Amino acid sequence: MSRYIEAKNQSKFNGLKYLEEYYFRIRNIEKFLLKFYHEAYKKINGKKLLEIGGGPVIIPLISASRKIDRIIFSEFLKENRDQIKKFVTNSKSYSFNIFNICIIISN
Repeated sequence: MSRYIEAKNQSKFNGLKYLEEYYFRIRNIEKFLLKFYHEAYKKINGKKLLEIGGGPVIIPLISASRKIDRIIFSEFLKENRDQIKKFVTNSKSYSFNIFNICIIISN
């Protein structure tokens, strides 16, 4: 695939639509991942975490945010970075509250 086609396809990606399609409810895979990350980060205390290619999703970082002082998030697509920036700055972003509630209940 040529670089032009790759760039053209990436510019059409809509991070918000992706989140609405795949993260509107907690499915079994999300339950598994939330439990996995919760258990993994229980054993870790650290100053920094580098997330590479996180997409528009913060699920891996929910548990980490309770144990890590600073999370550095990297993502190739501007659309995905914009979704994360909206979430971090509390401006009209996708709500991951249902996932936070799930972690609180599991504790």
